[in-house]
Amino acid sequence: MTGQPSYSRDMWDVHGVKMISERIERSKKAMKSLRDFFQDAANMSFKNAQTQHKLQSLNIGQSEFGTLKFVEDRYCELIETMSKNEEILGSKIKTQCCQKLSDQISRISRVNTKLLADLQGWQKSLEREQKKLRKAKQSYDEKKRQTLAVIKALKTEKEHLNAIKGNQSQLNKAPQIESNIMSLQQKCKHMQAQSREQLENYIKAVSVYRGFRLKYDSSTSTLLDQLEQTECDRAQMVHRVLKLYLEIQQVMVQQSLRNIETISKHIANIDANSDNMIFVEKYRSNQRKPDLPDPKFHPDDEDDGTVKFVNTEEESIESAAQTTFWCEKWRLVVGKILERDIELVSPKTNGDDASQSSHSLKVKNTENDSGDTKDNTAATNNDKSDSNDSFAFIQLTDEEYKQLREKCLESLSTPYGRLAFALIINRQRNTEYGLELQKNQFLGLVELINLFFDAIQTSSPLDIKPAKLVMIMSQSLYVKKKSVIELLTKKELEEFEQSKLNDLPETNGSNDDENASGTLHQPQSSVSFLPKKNKLFIVDRIKNHEIWKMEKFWKEAYCDSVQQEILRYPVVKKWHSEQELQEAERREEQIIFSQLAAWTHNMKEFGTEEHKILTFLETRGLKGDQVAMLKATLQLTDTNVHSEQDAQNGDASGSGGNEDNDDQKNDEENDAVLNENVNSDNNSNHDSSMNAFETTSEPMSPTSVDGLP
Repeated sequence: MTGQPSYSRDMWDVHGVKMISERIERSKKAMKSLRDFFQDAANMSFKNAQTQHKLQSLNIGQSEFGTLKFVEDRYCELIETMSKNEEILGSKIKTQCCQKLSDQISRISRVNTKLLADLQGWQKSLEREQKKLRKAKQSYDEKKRQTLAVIKALKTEKEHLNAIKGNQSQLNKAPQIESNIMSLQQKCKHMQAQSREQLENYIKAVSVYRGFRLKYDSSTSTLLDQLEQTECDRAQMVHRVLKLYLEIQQVMVQQSLRNIETISKHIANIDANSDNMIFVEKYRSNQRKPDLPDPKFHPDDEDDGTVKFVNTEEESIESAAQTTFWCEKWRLVVGKILERDIELVSPKTNGDDASQSSHSLKVKNTENDSGDTKDNTAATNNDKSDSNDSFAFIQLTDEEYKQLREKCLESLSTPYGRLAFALIINRQRNTEYGLELQKNQFLGLVELINLFFDAIQTSSPLDIKPAKLVMIMSQSLYVKKKSVIELLTKKELEEFEQSKLNDLPETNGSNDDENASGTLHQPQSSVSFLPKKNKLFIVDRIKNHEIWKMEKFWKEAYCDSVQQEILRYPVVKKWHSEQELQEAERREEQIIFSQLAAWTHNMKEFGTEEHKILTFLETRGLKGDQVAMLKATLQLTDTNVHSEQDAQNGDASGSGGNEDNDDQKNDEENDAVLNENVNSDNNSNHDSSMNAFETTSEPMSPTSVDGLP
């Protein structure tokens, strides 16, 4: 059990409530004793010694705990010194101590009595609900037993009938047995119907009990907290009365001043919460609250109707030997381009061990790919290479690298090759080299990623998961624009010049990342989304790929993300309470909203036309205020959408400015292909698009893992 001791967490059971009740009674008696003492002190000032002895004999601190017990014990010691001036003090003690304590005893008694009565009422309600649940379970068990007995009797009669048919001398008994069988069959059917009815009643009783338990736990916790707070207030009140009495004594009894001052320092403050914790630690039962119950089915009733979805095909591809095989191959190809080693898992070793591991892996793959013509060439060259070379593991000749690259590109036609490529690219986020690339590295990756998305586009069904990995990495890997000035478009050059004016100045070619990150510029158009204008990201060179124009890709990517997020949470069963069902519905609504926000942002980042984004957003079944919020976040307005559609009707070549004629020609061809693909997709996928809300052929539970709400 964790957390500080408290009534609601540790004293919730019958034993705890009993101990609390006993403590209240003992505390009440103690306060009455203290009140009686004040009364006696006021009325019998000349019998001070006897009164002092009476207080000592009452031992009022015995019923208290911790700091309050310490205070009362010290107080009783002080009373021994107060044998004079009791007659003068009588009136003040009676009005300021005795009467106040008496009023508080009555108030606290009323409060505690009401709280305990409410608590006992809830306990009785709990017993009634438990009795109902047990009764429903017993009815279910009894009806099930009767049904099984009838089924057994029917089976026996059938066996008897079969035995008689084989004996000619007993055929006269057959009609009677057949009559019994028909009667038992009718009775069996009736009993099975009653058994199913009792099962539904039992499940309903469990659901009702769970709902009651939630209310019971909340209400009883509140009552216990109030009892605990009342006890703290009582302790504080007793403490105040005692201090008041001491203050009176200090004023009236000079000869006792030194003793009073000394003891006052000891009882100046109390910690009522720590007193309660001492009490709880001493008397708690250390029992854990039971979990909310689930129905206990008979073996033939264990199916609760929930359809569980497990994507075994996806798991098998990720763990397949083919995926590991192609990861090794792609590791060599991408490593050759990037001039760096690529670990298949997070590196756990360094120094000579890591070099040796990479070297042995390189030799194995080189020998496998070079064929019979170059069996030992790569291994011999590796032994002669410099051990200090940062990418010495790549010792492929140009011919070997060409052959290996062709095989890897062919593997993109398989899900194993595509997943392996995506995993290798994704490993770049965890390397010591960072996300910055050199010119040749950048161009090499752009070429491979374009070919990768060509393969994704032709895959059937669309291979979404590796495409999502590579898409994310394309927004992370970059090259400094100053390294590829000759490759920049006119617009990119303008942004680069603007970044040099607005960003912090660079010094001696160092701290480029820090200087570049000093100022962030807002995008000037819907496709200008780079936060740092002095960097050229891979996405800038692949955003014109045809796959980003496929509505089917965005739909499947969005649905896949929503599906994966929902699968992280447990399935709600039909016996769960209404509160649990509402919480599941609220959680799924939040998942859909957040995923839709992320993927509409990606659509805008990859240059999807705004009117298509708006259409995609408005057909996902969100509420009006949620759609408006996402439109504002994405800066999607009716004016922008109309302007974009008008611009598409204009001259497509005019947007190129002074770009190369070849680029203008490619843009026109891409626009033509886009229009053709959009029309084709709209005609063929109007009623059968990959929409997560239409994937089931029968009504699904709002929390079913096979469909989305």
